[in-house]
Amino acid sequence: MSGSNDWFQSSRVPSFAQMLKKNLPVQPSAQTVTAPAGYSSESHALSHMASRVTQVTGNVMGPYFAFCAVVDGIQYKTGLGLNKKESRSNAAKLALDELLQLDEPELRNLETSGPPPIPAEPVISPEPVYVSKVHYEGRHIQYAKISQIVKETFNQLVSSHSEYLKCSNSLAAFVIERAGQHEVVAIGTGEYNYSQCIKPDGRVLHDTHAVVTARRSLLRYFYRQLLLFYSKNPAMMEKSIFCTEPASNLFTLKQNINIYLYMNQLPKGSAQIKSQLRLNPHSISAFEANEELSLHVAVEGKIYLTVCCPADVVNRVSSDGNCSDTRGLEIAIKQRVDDALTSKLPMFYLVNRPHISLVPSAYSLQTNLEYKSISLNWAQGDNSLEIVDGLSGKITKSSPFKSGMSMASRLCKAAMLNRFNLLAKEAKKEDLLEASTYHAAKCMSGSYQEAKTLLKSYLQQHGYGSWIVKSPCIEQFSM
Repeated sequence: MSGSNDWFQSSRVPSFAQMLKKNLPVQPSAQTVTAPAGYSSESHALSHMASRVTQVTGNVMGPYFAFCAVVDGIQYKTGLGLNKKESRSNAAKLALDELLQLDEPELRNLETSGPPPIPAEPVISPEPVYVSKVHYEGRHIQYAKISQIVKETFNQLVSSHSEYLKCSNSLAAFVIERAGQHEVVAIGTGEYNYSQCIKPDGRVLHDTHAVVTARRSLLRYFYRQLLLFYSKNPAMMEKSIFCTEPASNLFTLKQNINIYLYMNQLPKGSAQIKSQLRLNPHSISAFEANEELSLHVAVEGKIYLTVCCPADVVNRVSSDGNCSDTRGLEIAIKQRVDDALTSKLPMFYLVNRPHISLVPSAYSLQTNLEYKSISLNWAQGDNSLEIVDGLSGKITKSSPFKSGMSMASRLCKAAMLNRFNLLAKEAKKEDLLEASTYHAAKCMSGSYQEAKTLLKSYLQQHGYGSWIVKSPCIEQFSM
């Protein structure tokens, strides 16, 4: 951001948080949550705070009220309560906790230098009701470049199959930034789940939603990058995005490498909740099972990425094709897991909070009934697209890439296990080759399974429901 928001980052004038902490009463009462209109006493800086009715997230049962505090146009975490007074008070406390964490070093200097000067009035430009806090974190990345390069890459991939441009509604893509240059490394589209009888051979795709498909394509890209590292060829090792951490000998991303996830539309579920909602008396708001599933899949995918690159933060970039803000996504991805969970996680695991921003859509949304069940996937290094029927979980006859007579997707569990075994051989990790089944191979990562169990437990304890349990037989196959 530039212009009107620069004063917040670089001005030597104290921030609102500093003034708030300096002038706040020692024991503020609940009545100071919202002040009457026109009330301007300096000793009650909370008069700059407004409250807004918002949506209760998760499986919260009972007659709860929900409010979120709005300070200088920024919405903070939602506070719940059995009545309006309690919910407003909780919302104010949540906002206050975040505000008082800002600019602590400067705050100590101000406290010893007398009364704070009055900050200059910033020039206010028209903005959406909800402003993502990424703008206030000094990040000047031009996210619009990401949607443009995603569009160029997808257009090139479907140039010989233009009818599949209609699949762009759900497009999701991972972009790698290296030395200031962006390149698309994984693409996925799709909106369906497998609808037939379970097959225990690992050669069926059970979930072909765009974000899931793009994530599995990203894992294929990671496998290739790890093989470059294990090639022992200096030139090829230089091309790999991975290096080893000297202290732990674990893999991490090389310096100055960033990963972005572009989504042409918000994922299904609570991420699509609007920021401005009205609560109707005598009505109950609830989440459907598919909304909980989409949340759980997103969280699991984030953990899996953390396993591969524990020091990295995956930035999420959403287009504005069918949304005007990202509040629902912010809540679903960033506000449901507290930082305190980090202390309970195994070593090298932590709670990551991705940066989220809106960008122009790569593609406008359009009606797509003919290809609605079709899912496309591609990873850097693939010669062509793979086209999968989401309902059957198999490759279509018209797919440019075909795996063989089984028509199994290159993203299926059997294909992933095959790549895992290949990498284990190259890395000379003989112990990893002892797994008799796909499930046994997954269980070899004890720290990952521990982190996943802790996350499941945390979500359930905080009212977000139980983790979706799939049939265990789908992982009991061997190669």
